[in-house]
Amino acid sequence: MAGLHIVIAHRQPLVRLGLKALIASEPDLHPIGDADEGDQAVRLCLGLRPEVAVIDLSLGGLGGMAATRIILDQLPKTAVIIIAGNDQDAFAMSAIRAGASAYLPGDASGNDVLRAIRSAAAGQAQLPVRYAIRIVQPRPLEFLSKREAEVFQLVACGLSNKQLALELGVTLTTVKSHVSALLAKLALSSRTQIALYAAREGLMPIDQFDCRTESSTRRAG
Repeated sequence: MAGLHIVIAHRQPLVRLGLKALIASEPDLHPIGDADEGDQAVRLCLGLRPEVAVIDLSLGGLGGMAATRIILDQLPKTAVIIIAGNDQDAFAMSAIRAGASAYLPGDASGNDVLRAIRSAAAGQAQLPVRYAIRIVQPRPLEFLSKREAEVFQLVACGLSNKQLALELGVTLTTVKSHVSALLAKLALSSRTQIALYAAREGLMPIDQFDCRTESSTRRAG
């Protein structure tokens, strides 16, 4: 079957169906598999070897960013297009650092998606214009607020929600809200992924973390 073969990985079934229908409407584009988790996306790509993989950052399981890295590492001839639910600098820069050929915000049009697929297959990167001048390595975690960066550090250290509440001086409900917001902003799906993200990106090496809670410090004193 001539043309470009595409694997679609998106967490939302309706979006997957929409992308599949959009892509299938083009005579030169062929959707050959779809997934709703990062692990499944990797397996599909390794088995089917598509020219292009469309990956949702918020995939469950392995996660969209980790899946992207594995696919690019194992299949250098497969181009990856990342779709994010929020149009934010952090997602755009993370996509580029992961090696994606294109970043599309969640409100991208059908024509944007088709153009990105063809450009990626031709070896051309595609970013929203406002990001094109910012393809530089940002300062570590510059896109997080001071509180979010603090939560990031403590979660990566392995602190439980109760320990976080003690350290931050807030309620357990507030801690859960902070962690959920952090996961959403980083497009990750679990606390474990936060630790892996920290180590993988080299943003804040885990062996340099100060993992002592305030209460532990007080007791030591």
